[in-house]
Amino acid sequence: MPPETAVAPKFRLRLTVQSKEAAADGVVKLSLAGTDLPDWEPGAHIELALPGGLARAYSIVSGDPGRSYELAILREPQSRGGSEYVHDRLLPGDTILTTEPKNSFALEPAVQHVFVAGGIGITPILPMIARLKQEGKPWKLYYLGRSRGRMAYMETVASLAPTDPDLARIHIDDEGTSLDLAALIDGLPDGTAVYTCGPNGLMDALAAQVARRPSIHLHMERFGRAEISISADIAPSDDDATQQACDVDGAFEVELRKTGATVTVGKGQTILECARTVRQGLSFSCSDGYCGTCETGVLAGLPDHRDTVLTDEEREANRTMMICVGRSRTRKLVLDL
Repeated sequence: MPPETAVAPKFRLRLTVQSKEAAADGVVKLSLAGTDLPDWEPGAHIELALPGGLARAYSIVSGDPGRSYELAILREPQSRGGSEYVHDRLLPGDTILTTEPKNSFALEPAVQHVFVAGGIGITPILPMIARLKQEGKPWKLYYLGRSRGRMAYMETVASLAPTDPDLARIHIDDEGTSLDLAALIDGLPDGTAVYTCGPNGLMDALAAQVARRPSIHLHMERFGRAEISISADIAPSDDDATQQACDVDGAFEVELRKTGATVTVGKGQTILECARTVRQGLSFSCSDGYCGTCETGVLAGLPDHRDTVLTDEEREANRTMMICVGRSRTRKLVLDL
């Protein structure tokens, strides 16, 4: 087990590194073995307990049912120790604690499924396509990368539709085959589900295009904190509900400024679950306030921070919050969503 690892009750699985090999430049493939392992559905991930109290979520690509999970892990250039540890120190034969599989990126029924994967974002998408092929349902993949050598599972992608390569298209920047996202979205039939995982820039650009087509359903998977851009400041009046205190465990209102909608978050509910009823494509992962994926800009009101991501200074500034666990200390919050 990694040294100095903070073991939380949720890390219930003790797995052994069965194999470790290069999957692409800067990407390693791990096979983690155990006995009577929980089943998982396409899109699922597990979290690894790593040194220094770190926890990192990685998508399950494949595995032997009940016996192993296969992951592929990118070395992050600004790693705080997670991917660096996996790449440089974790060895075959080592044991590591993980959570049971969790799925916040599950397949949902649709007219057709279109997948846009950027780099390591191919990992949750491959098992989804395998399931759709098994069920005989329509799908199409666009796999994007900066260079061919950094794109994992290229052989697997090429084998998905050997008789119809148009179903699994590869777009590589340094080969001059970038994907026109606007044209892609414009050509989709109503009721299409678009699933994307990859760099924030890619997913944000895709979300902007999908926003023009309300009949297209967007699903995004992000791991780690996104860069937050606060679009505007609000100067509330003295009688504004964003200035009136409330019971932090009671109900409160949340205005989604960009969406143009307001939801009521009841006792026992989260901002995230209520916001998802009116806003597609919201990103989240851990749902426990420690991964930073759902970090959202706060425009007005006073959040009640319940995460373990923000520093004391960031909490005091109240510029962002984790909407999977955070609540409100005022009757209303205005969020940059």
